[in-house]
Amino acid sequence: MLMGMMIVVGFIVGFLVGCTGMGGIILIPALVYLSGLSSHVAMGTTLFTFIFTTSLCSWLYIRLGHVDWKATIPICIGGFLFTYVGADVKAFTAAPYLNLILALLILLAGDVLLAVRNGLGPAAVVASLAAVLLMGLLFELSLRQFSRVDAVRAE
Repeated sequence: MLMGMMIVVGFIVGFLVGCTGMGGIILIPALVYLSGLSSHVAMGTTLFTFIFTTSLCSWLYIRLGHVDWKATIPICIGGFLFTYVGADVKAFTAAPYLNLILALLILLAGDVLLAVRNGLGPAAVVASLAAVLLMGLLFELSLRQFSRVDAVRAE
């Protein structure tokens, strides 16, 4: 059953990578909650699977002429230089903080895309980012409160 669910998640992620260029926002939580992997292992597993999915997708996008090389090369250089730093920071960051960072980044990315799509200026983007961060903080605090209530009930 678990293998079947992971294959379905793989189909969904492959489709999302092909359509939007992203899939980790689905795969990491799926690996954590469906297969019980730790956040650290789920992130590493996700990155490894992307070797295959993004290689194929990148080749297809190149064939279609959907790659801006002037933007790609500096991003690749910066990404290559700082990937080690990010991986090192991740290795020493507790899983709950990684999960919170991931959730906030997902909200942030959606917020910026919607702001740009709607032609909002920088002030609106900053205001909506502040709202997203506040929502994330409130959500985290509510989860902690529910965890305390569950711990009291368990006693």
